[in-house]
Amino acid sequence: MDTDQITVPNDSPVLIGLRIRDARMQRHLKPEALAGQLGISKAHLCNIEYGRKVPSLELIISVAHALAVSLDYLLLGMERVDRPLPDEIQMHSDEFLLSRCLYVRKGKIPWDGL
Repeated sequence: MDTDQITVPNDSPVLIGLRIRDARMQRHLKPEALAGQLGISKAHLCNIEYGRKVPSLELIISVAHALAVSLDYLLLGMERVDRPLPDEIQMHSDEFLLSRCLYVRKGKIPWDGL
């Protein structure tokens, strides 16, 4: 098999793990420091970084938050964000989504594919 023709999907566990490792290293964080922030073991983080384990979506969201990168970057390799949103903007954005979700659940506004 010719290795020049091997393609790996952007959302493969190996690439997701490499992106996590790259973002962690750019922030000069040791694996144990990030693992501690995430509430997982260093071994589990290393297994994710090397593509041996597939992280849950909840964990990927936590990693993106901890490393201040976008989910698009971690999952697809697109749009890297090196700075988190200012707290005020993030708070208003989160409040909007939560209030919208509550209104949808109560049937006050139709579901539009938030």
